[in-house]
Amino acid sequence: MNPFDTSLGTLDAVTIEFNGLMSGDARSESLDAKPATLTWNLEGLFTLVGPNNTTLFTQTATVGDSAQVAAYDGTLDFQGESAVSFIGLTVNVFGDKTFTNGSVFNAFLGTEPIDFFFSAETTSIVTGTANILNAIATKAQGDVQVTYNYTPSEPESVPEPATPLGLGLVPGLKLLWQRKAEDC
Repeated sequence: MNPFDTSLGTLDAVTIEFNGLMSGDARSESLDAKPATLTWNLEGLFTLVGPNNTTLFTQTATVGDSAQVAAYDGTLDFQGESAVSFIGLTVNVFGDKTFTNGSVFNAFLGTEPIDFFFSAETTSIVTGTANILNAIATKAQGDVQVTYNYTPSEPESVPEPATPLGLGLVPGLKLLWQRKAEDC
């Protein structure tokens, strides 16, 4: 990302908005001889690191689901009544932070591009019985928006309100003058 262009004016504040999304799928099969309730908890830790290796955000997200399963059916295939599929569990995290001074703020005043580093760590736990076989897949993504608030170097010039009206009267007067000349 490009730093603030100081030719525009004086930088007053930098606002950083962060949005993250975590999603996952889990397939579980109970190997126990009796029915059970299986619960899947998916937890993620989102971290955004900005200029000067400063941690800008650390957000935790949690989502879960549970289901009843029957006793093991004798076939390990993640199907049947002894299995459950938790598909498409998702959770969003978001936040914003405004900087008006300090090392993060000053990093936006330089000439070098500004890099951000996003990371997500997930922990998945399926509970409910002593003998469970699980297959779990998770993914995470994030995006960052940076807004510069600044005072412009020079105030923008605003045209006088009478100028467009005056320019419109000149052709009208010329037309009127031509009509009077034709009438003579």
